[in-house]
Amino acid sequence: MTSAVEPKPMSGTKAILYAIGSPLALVALVFLPVGRIDGAPGWIFVAVLVAIFGLSALLLARLNPMIYRVRSRFQPGTKKWDLILLAVLFPAMIAEIPLATLDAGRMGWSDVPLWAVLIGYVLLIGGIAVTT
Repeated sequence: MTSAVEPKPMSGTKAILYAIGSPLALVALVFLPVGRIDGAPGWIFVAVLVAIFGLSALLLARLNPMIYRVRSRFQPGTKKWDLILLAVLFPAMIAEIPLATLDAGRMGWSDVPLWAVLIGYVLLIGGIAVTT
């Protein structure tokens, strides 16, 4: 039987770079495909994601710091299947954001009613909250 080893906390510098770099990367994913930064729906999306992920991280770091540290990076013993699954899903999740903003901001391929957008936000926030 192996014993659990508490992972080391992320360095302060790395945490600051992550806290600044992640929202900037999100802004780039949202606004580069559109070609402009004046779209309110894009800023709402960025604000919701930054707020909910930030709140989730703060709560988890305060309530269960060990789980927070474990979730912040790959751990020794991560199963190969998990790595393969992440290698497929992560690029798909990243590609989804610029594709959606290209649709909504420049091309107008689809017309999503406001009620559907609001349900999407409720489900997104609920999903992030449940996994915290």
